[in-house]
Amino acid sequence: MIVISQDLGKFPKGWYPWFRPLFACRWLLPRSSESDLAWWWWFLGHSDAVYDVDFSPKALLMASSSKDKTVRLWIPSVRGESSEFLAHQGGVRSVQFSPDGDQLVTGADDKCIKTWTVHRRKFLSSMLAHKHWVRCVRWSPDGRSLLSCSDDKTVKLHDVRTSSTVHTFADFRLECRQVAFHPSGTSFATASADASVG
Repeated sequence: MIVISQDLGKFPKGWYPWFRPLFACRWLLPRSSESDLAWWWWFLGHSDAVYDVDFSPKALLMASSSKDKTVRLWIPSVRGESSEFLAHQGGVRSVQFSPDGDQLVTGADDKCIKTWTVHRRKFLSSMLAHKHWVRCVRWSPDGRSLLSCSDDKTVKLHDVRTSSTVHTFADFRLECRQVAFHPSGTSFATASADASVG
């Protein structure tokens, strides 16, 4: 996992083993002067491949999901502090903060979509919504709906309040890999393995 920062002056002494500076990535961020440097560092904690990552709306936390079946909540600083919880019975392919930052949604290889509180990591709801892996799940801008896609070649719209599926879109020849709501919440886009964007 990589975090990039320009604020080198706030790095506490003694924490250098936690990150790896790369001077070669100077062009990755806008510069106020040529003397500015970009740094990145790795956060270690997961025991298998990391599938997804998301910042909370105010960027105070960062969530990651992994093939190791867990979700980690990180404080995005050089210390790399995190808390972990076992989220699913299969690899967790998708994680995202709700628009208000109070909840998380996860989608996994166990075909389930789950919601959680952020601060206590309390389980809220679960939907066995698909017949195959859940590739991606995303909140609507108003936080009332969820959109998910799966290797079962469907995209589904869900009501958060009732934890139920409202509509199924099944016009895909191959699995859908990613979904995204339009900022208005009135439409969405999909990315499919059949080389189409819908």
